[in-house]
Amino acid sequence: MNTFKSSAAKDLIPGWQNVKSLAWISLAHHVDSLPNADDKALVKHHLDSMASGMVSQKAGSAYGVPFVSEDFYWGSNAVALNKALMLTVAYELDPSKTDYLKSAQSLLDYVLGRNATDFSFVTGFGIRTPQNIHHRPSMADGIAGSIPGFLVSGPNPIQIDKADCTTDGKSYPSTIMAKSYLDEVCSYTSNEIAINWNAPLVYVTAALQNLTR
Repeated sequence: MNTFKSSAAKDLIPGWQNVKSLAWISLAHHVDSLPNADDKALVKHHLDSMASGMVSQKAGSAYGVPFVSEDFYWGSNAVALNKALMLTVAYELDPSKTDYLKSAQSLLDYVLGRNATDFSFVTGFGIRTPQNIHHRPSMADGIAGSIPGFLVSGPNPIQIDKADCTTDGKSYPSTIMAKSYLDEVCSYTSNEIAINWNAPLVYVTAALQNLTR
């Protein structure tokens, strides 16, 4: 624990570029096994601070989700679900903070269709789901639609694949960050899939099912 504290893990949402903050989750799940009361308090304080900040973001969102403009980049849906992951863990440490659980649920709702695109970003789930994901097996199996159960990258206003899509006769429907999503194979920055994006989807759906019984 002292080694971890000395590394000064920052209040960052977990992601491929930042796995250090995942240690807070492990510590939270084993907080009662920590021998030092100060260490227990540190874990709880840190996660509570992160979660309360996200609740504040939710209050300022038109869609009622703890999501801000800086979160819209390659893999934005994973950002949403990694935030939800941290919120569920913080709630487990203090079940009186029901806003944490509600905020986590709002992020899962966002990914499943309550967003500016009206897409459920999980293939095979919902009325309008991605049919042309940037995923080699789905592209090559000769079956219409996408293999179900995958979380796609999500809205990404950078659109660095725009030229490739234009060559294929495809174009993004909008430059507005929350709507910058294209359900086409060419859109690797908004319609790609990755295992590290699906991981928080599995965690959050299981956590919310368990915590809302």
